[in-house]
Amino acid sequence: KNPQILDALCQKLGSDKPVKRKVYQTRITLTQIDSEPLPRLSHLCFVPRQNQTSYFLQFDNMNGQGHVPPRLYRKMKKQSLSLDMLKYLSVGPEGSYFAQFTSGHQWWGCSDPDFIHLIKDSSVYRVAFGEIKILNQTKIYTWMIVGRDGRVAFKNLPKPLQQVMEGRLANQAAPSEISFGSDGAYFVRFLDGASFYNLPSHLSEMCDYITHRGGKITNIMMHP
Repeated sequence: KNPQILDALCQKLGSDKPVKRKVYQTRITLTQIDSEPLPRLSHLCFVPRQNQTSYFLQFDNMNGQGHVPPRLYRKMKKQSLSLDMLKYLSVGPEGSYFAQFTSGHQWWGCSDPDFIHLIKDSSVYRVAFGEIKILNQTKIYTWMIVGRDGRVAFKNLPKPLQQVMEGRLANQAAPSEISFGSDGAYFVRFLDGASFYNLPSHLSEMCDYITHRGGKITNIMMHP
């Protein structure tokens, strides 16, 4: 919603290369108008920052740009690690995060002991954090972990997604992309191409716009 952050993100994605940019309410289309090859975006993560939403970008030329959560930034600075060394990042509420580096090291910050117990011995492919709710003065955490061996662990998923995950057989394809939003929103895509989602109306309209024109949705990034 911040136009300066939005404009900066568009520039990082190539709008100074040059690129035409069209804005239709909540949809922005970036269209390259010259033949100059652009680095391919390999990873995007939205990062809450000072009551706004910023981002972290990683490109296939290992050029990391943007911001990371403060706790992670301090730890990276202490270890003299740059954003270029950060391969994958997932961020959730209350400063929770999971970070994976080109060295193979994994760092995380989360106050849920169940998450910590599972993540510390896992070779992780994807992590997604959902909303943290309060029930009878107890925090209810939502998250999903996908291991490189295809095993999946999750906690307190929205009921429709819980049924999807419990209905998948052990020999079926694992999730390849996961994202949680607010108010029970989610998007999950499996390695076999199957997708399941519950999205806010403006995102649903955007998906219809893409698919009705022959496009294919490979991932949707949200944050709770």
